[in-house]
Amino acid sequence: IATLIAIEFSSIINRHKRVGWVHDSDIEKLMRQDMDDFLLDEIKGRRGQYGLDFDLIDTMLDQAIARARKLAAQ
Repeated sequence: IATLIAIEFSSIINRHKRVGWVHDSDIEKLMRQDMDDFLLDEIKGRRGQYGLDFDLIDTMLDQAIARARKLAAQ
């Protein structure tokens, strides 16, 4: 499941990236919303992974965005 999440998060981030996105809170909100929807619909809903609570989801989103920002800075 971790691989599926990583692939989908990467796809979502790449779909929303624009020049200067790391400083654009609207773009970040779109990324977070799509990642959150994926986790709730696909992972928690269809796959029944009920161990995902909202604090864990927020942590996952924070880490994904932070990693994407770090890669964008390179």
